This record gives sequence, C-alpha cells and structure tokens, in this order.
Amino acid sequence: MSRLRGYSRFLAPAALAAVAIASTPGAAYAQGAAAPAINQGDTAWMLISTALVLLMTPALAFFYGGLVRSKNALNTMMMIFIALLLVGYIYVVKKGAFDWGDRARREAEAEARALADLEARQAERKRRTAA
Repeated sequence: MSRLRGYSRFLAPAALAAVAIASTPGAAYAQGAAAPAINQGDTAWMLISTALVLLMTPALAFFYGGLVRSKNALNTMMMIFIALLLVGYIYVVKKGAFDWGDRARREAEAEARALADLEARQAERKRRTAA
C-alpha cells in the first residue's frame, strides 16, 4: 500500500505536468505566424486577474478550513502555497518563458537550421558512398 494518502499522491504528477507544460514554449505559435500586438487594456486585465487568482487560492483554503479539522486545513494551505511557490520558481528559472515570444521563434528557427544541416550531411554522405 502506498505511503501517500489523500491528495498528496496527486502532488507529484501535478508538479511533473507543470514542469512539462512550462518546458514546451515552442508549441504556442504556428511557424511563420506573426505575434499579436500588445494591448495595454489586455495587459492590465491579465495583471488584475492574476492578482485576484493569487488572492483567491489561499482564501479557498480558509473556506475549506471552516468545513474540516484544523489539521486538514493546514495541509491544504501548505499544498496551495507549495504549488504557488513551484509555479513562481519555474517562471523565474525559465526567465519568463511563458510569454512564448521571440525566444520560441528563435529556437524553432535554430531547430529548422539544424535539421536542414543534418539532411544535407546525410545526402552528401549518401553521394560519397554511391560514387
């Protein structure tokens, strides 16, 4: 029987999923698509929404704490703060890779160049062996 009980057994897969999603910024744009223009109203709304969600998450733990024993409420609060810290740490380590901007385009272009070079070398090798 597993030593992990309750929601704790879901924490590790959730953390792995968050890391996997954060490490794939190249899938955001189709190749050759232009990045959308930055709109100040949209940016302000996203910042306000993010702040409200950040405040809502621990508040949900307090609400849950009114329904269960204090030990379970503390566990829920700790899981929420650990998840918030994990997401913040990933964002800082990836240096804002969630924006999927020029960095993703440069990485896609570099991968395309590397693939073209590999194909050219394989074709040259095939010509040498045939001659």
